[in-house]
Amino acid sequence: MAQDVGGSSPLSHPLILRFLEKNKNVSMNRIVLIDESLCISCGACIEICPKKIFFIDNKTQKCNVSEEEKCDKIKGCEKICPTEAIKIKD
Repeated sequence: MAQDVGGSSPLSHPLILRFLEKNKNVSMNRIVLIDESLCISCGACIEICPKKIFFIDNKTQKCNVSEEEKCDKIKGCEKICPTEAIKIKD
């Protein structure tokens, strides 16, 4: 797990820390957290994302993200995900 020196990192937010502790299979991106163990590859995030940064990885058949720095942080993907596999860091 990422170290937070001085408590200034977004990773130090209690909700993020709780999510990471609970979900060990999370892909560690800087902005978009995806718990692959919860992802059912439904594609809802792909459809709702205005920035089109989500895709289904051919190898894992799970949701993944490209160019996450383009994330608008509106959290539509987080809200629409039926299994709550996606979390967006503020």
